[in-house]
Amino acid sequence: MAQQSPSSEPSGASIFHTEPGIAAPDQQRPFVLRRIGHQRLSVVIPTRNEAGNVAVLQERLAEALAGIDHEIIIVDDSNDDVSRPALAAAAAADPTWRVIERSKREQTGLGSAVVEGLRAARGDAVCVMDGDLQHPPELIPRLL
Repeated sequence: MAQQSPSSEPSGASIFHTEPGIAAPDQQRPFVLRRIGHQRLSVVIPTRNEAGNVAVLQERLAEALAGIDHEIIIVDDSNDDVSRPALAAAAAADPTWRVIERSKREQTGLGSAVVEGLRAARGDAVCVMDGDLQHPPELIPRLL
């Protein structure tokens, strides 16, 4: 089971590690899901070293999903020094964002990142999109 990161992450952020033993049992994912609640739409976004896209991605998703009950699930395989802090800040700023940080050992490709996001999704519908904005967030409402 994924676990929420230690308290070094920004307050209020929903950041999870998939490696056991990183966080205490009381910081595991179900506590945060109860806080977020059931959503109508889950948007799963696998990422790897996307720090440069995070702010624009967050802005465009917020605009595209305004008025739609949703959650954003980022499954991150970054190995740089800037992407995870950028994603943590995004999750701290927006309670609909959840970030799953996968360990190097678990970073086995895009397909497994999508599956991890689908497992975490709580919506009635799921949309999978790229973090580099190749899939325009503005099209999501037309898919519903």
